[in-house]
Amino acid sequence: MEKPKVKKYDNLFQNMKKPSLSYDAMIEVYYLEAPLGLLPQKLVRGKAITEKLVTPNAYHTGVGFRAVQRGKDDLEFACDLVAATFGPLIFLPYIDDSGNLQWFNQAVVTYYPIIDRTYWSKSTLICKISRDVLYDAIDWVRNVYIPNNPAYVMISTTKNSSPESLYNPYNRSCICDDFCYGVFGYLQDKKGVAIQYVTVPDYTVIALTVGNQSNIEQMDLNDPEQKKMVVGFYKSIESIFGDVVAYVMAGSPDARQQALQQLMADLKVVAGEISAEVKDKIMNLVDKFDVDFKKILSQIQTGPGGDEKAQDIQAINAAWTALGQKKSAANFYALLKTIGDYLKDSGVTKAEIDALLGDANQFKYLIPTLMSGFKNLIYYGYDKGNQMQYFLIKGNKGLYVNYIETDLTRDRLVYNLEGNLVSDVYTVKNNDQKLISNYNCAKMNSWLYLLIIVLLVLAVLFLILWLTKKTKKKALM
Repeated sequence: MEKPKVKKYDNLFQNMKKPSLSYDAMIEVYYLEAPLGLLPQKLVRGKAITEKLVTPNAYHTGVGFRAVQRGKDDLEFACDLVAATFGPLIFLPYIDDSGNLQWFNQAVVTYYPIIDRTYWSKSTLICKISRDVLYDAIDWVRNVYIPNNPAYVMISTTKNSSPESLYNPYNRSCICDDFCYGVFGYLQDKKGVAIQYVTVPDYTVIALTVGNQSNIEQMDLNDPEQKKMVVGFYKSIESIFGDVVAYVMAGSPDARQQALQQLMADLKVVAGEISAEVKDKIMNLVDKFDVDFKKILSQIQTGPGGDEKAQDIQAINAAWTALGQKKSAANFYALLKTIGDYLKDSGVTKAEIDALLGDANQFKYLIPTLMSGFKNLIYYGYDKGNQMQYFLIKGNKGLYVNYIETDLTRDRLVYNLEGNLVSDVYTVKNNDQKLISNYNCAKMNSWLYLLIIVLLVLAVLFLILWLTKKTKKKALM
C-alpha cells in the first residue's frame, strides 16, 4: 500500500467559535441522520450480514443545535464525527519497507454553521438545554471527548449479541453514532438534562462476538515475533484486496481463474481453512463488485468533450495504469475518485454519482466480511484506558451487524452511564418516574430573581394593608 494522503478539514470543531446567544436562549438538541444505504432501513433489519454488506443500509449521524432567542433570529449549527480517511484505511495500516505500521484512521469532529436539510434527511428532538449548558457541552467535546477518541474504530468486540454485551463491549467502537450518544450521555449524566424523546433514534452496532474475554490477548509490538505476526496479517489482507482487483481487471477467463486461485491461496494464509459458506459470501461480494465496477466504467465516454473532461480522461487512464501496476486498495479508490470527477464535469448530479459509485465503494466491506469468517485474527482498537492497541482474537464467533431496534436503544443511556436517573418519556411512562420539568432551560439571571422577590414582597404588603383596612372597618361597625 502506498502511503496515503490525509484529508485536511477547515471546519474542525476545535476551531469553532462559541455562538453568541442571549442569556435566556433555549437550545433544541437534535439527533441527525443522513442515509448512506440504498434501501429503506426497515426493509433490511435482521437480514444476514452479507445481505447488509452487499446492499448496505446505514446512516451517518450528527448532533444539531437550534437556538431559539426572544426577539432575535434563530441560530443553528451541527457537528459530527468522521474518519480522516474513510475506506480500507479504517481497517488497514500503512506498512513501510522496514515493517513499521502507521495508521491513518484518525477520528475528526467537524462542525457546520447550519443544519443542512438537503443532507440530514431525518432529525429527532432529543432535549432542550440552556445557553450555559450548551457552552459546557462544547468545552466537554473539545477538552474531554476529542482527546479520548483519537481513532475511528468501526468494529467493537463483545461477548455475544445480547443487548447487555453490545452496550458493554470488551473493546469499544468509535463511530458517528458513538459520538452522538456520547454528547447525549454527557447532557444527561453530567448536566442532569431530561431526555425528552418518545421514539429513540436508531443506534448502529458492528461487533465481533468472541465469547469470553480470555479469548482477547493484547499484543506487544516490542516482541519481534508478535510484531512479525501483526505485520504478516495486514500484508495478507492487502494481498487479498489486490487479488480481487486482479480478478475484476482480468482480460481473459484464464486470467480470472488464476486471480481467483491466488485469492483463495492468500485467504488460506491469513485465515487457515475457511468454510464453504464463507467462500460463498466472499465470492458473492466479489462478483457483485465486478458487475458494479464494469457498470461504472461503461459510463466513461472518450468522445468529444471540454478541457476538463479531457483532463479527467487522462487522470482516469493514469489511475487505471497505476492500478494495473499495483493492484492495491489505495490505487483502486484513487481510480474511483477520478471517475467521480469525470462524471461531475459531465453534468451528472451528485445524487446520481453517489448512487453509481456507492456500490463499488462498499468494496471496503470486504474486510468485515473476511473477519466474520476468520477464527483467529488481529484486532486494532481501544483498550480500557482509551489507548489504541493490537489484540489477538482467538476463536472468533463471527461479526454481528445490526441497527439496534427501538426496544434496545431505549436503554442505551442506562447501560454505560452512571449517576443520574434516565428520564426519557418511555422510562417515565413504564416505571412511574417523574420527568424533570423544564430542567436547565432558560436560566434566570439574578436581577430577575430579585424582581420576582420584590413583586412577592409587594404582594404580601398589599395583602397586609388590605386585611388591616378590612379589620378597621369591622371595628368601626
